[in-house]
Amino acid sequence: MEGLWKGELSYYDGRGNYAIHPYEGLFEIEIEGAAYRQKNWMIYPPGSRQAGIVSRGLARADEGVLLIVNTSGRAIDDKGTMVVDSIDHGFDSAEGGEITRVLDENVVVYHYISPKSGALQHLQMVNMGVDGRRIRSAQGFDPNPNIMDWATGKEAIDPATGKPTPNPNFRQPRAFSAFRETRIASDTREAVLAEMRTRFNVRVIAFASPVETGATALERTDEAITDCDRLADHPFDPRRVTGGVAREKVDLAKAIPACRAAVAATPDSGRANYQLGRVLFYAGRVREAEPFLHRSAEAQDYPQAQFVFGLLHDTGDGMRRDHCVAARLWRRAALQDHFYSQYQFPEAALTGRFDGCGVRLDRPEMLAFAKAARAKAAFTGLEDEIDAVIKALE
Repeated sequence: MEGLWKGELSYYDGRGNYAIHPYEGLFEIEIEGAAYRQKNWMIYPPGSRQAGIVSRGLARADEGVLLIVNTSGRAIDDKGTMVVDSIDHGFDSAEGGEITRVLDENVVVYHYISPKSGALQHLQMVNMGVDGRRIRSAQGFDPNPNIMDWATGKEAIDPATGKPTPNPNFRQPRAFSAFRETRIASDTREAVLAEMRTRFNVRVIAFASPVETGATALERTDEAITDCDRLADHPFDPRRVTGGVAREKVDLAKAIPACRAAVAATPDSGRANYQLGRVLFYAGRVREAEPFLHRSAEAQDYPQAQFVFGLLHDTGDGMRRDHCVAARLWRRAALQDHFYSQYQFPEAALTGRFDGCGVRLDRPEMLAFAKAARAKAAFTGLEDEIDAVIKALE
């Protein structure tokens, strides 16, 4: 079982339909006494559902994703049963939820129970086979009793009730994988990994984090990433270069000076100006935030800033209330494929509050925006709301 393994894998959905093209990975296993350590490098191909889920939409359609997962464990009895402290790339805690059992010298079975819901999340069997090969089969189940917002890692809230939205697929099968793995020389790891990253056009790396249980750190590999990006990227910003930080987790004491430095270094960066405006607004320094948000939205044509600056004017939250500013900026952002703008611009237009603003309110265009948003709406919990907009425009 020890050593470096190269895997070829196929993935099927919960109904047994072939879901994505074969993907690949490396698995390095070390056993020392009762200690067990495993590191996985999973590479998901461009356009695959898993690439979208793991990257939380950070990967573009032609880009692959590398997920790095570290697993450690300890033997707890003389029959080879192990408790494994596995860190998963999903949003569930992995504190002792996984049990590995060695059935005989060639077969290992493990299952993972979600500590949050008590539901089975993963079941896998490994057959060691012969001649340096092994076969694995794995099935995943949905452990979440409520629908998750995968961009934030939180439960989606039903706007009608203010309560979490029940998940109709709770405990149901959601994936089946078949693995064929071959042992390879340990000193070939970097060369093999580099070849796979090139072949799958990997541009996003996800790190399963042992520090914050269930969290996934995300970074693009093709852009310079600043401390401001790491501290202030918004999880919904389609042009972010990291996984993003939810409002309640932003460290303002660190983020504000980091983003000031980023703006000073790159004053024409729409992203940096938006990020500085974002953290200043969170700190209650609205007047300081406004020029940075305005510059990012208007002069630098940054779609996330256009949506946010428009939203603040639409609601009057710290800004002069002006629906027409929202109408103009949301349409510009929608034309740049910004998800929330593609949904909220036509939704607001249907209420009539953009009438008289001099902004194009073309129904076929707005229908195209809404349909584009619907295609990106998986795991947002907004599918029903967007469907209602589409129905109203058709």
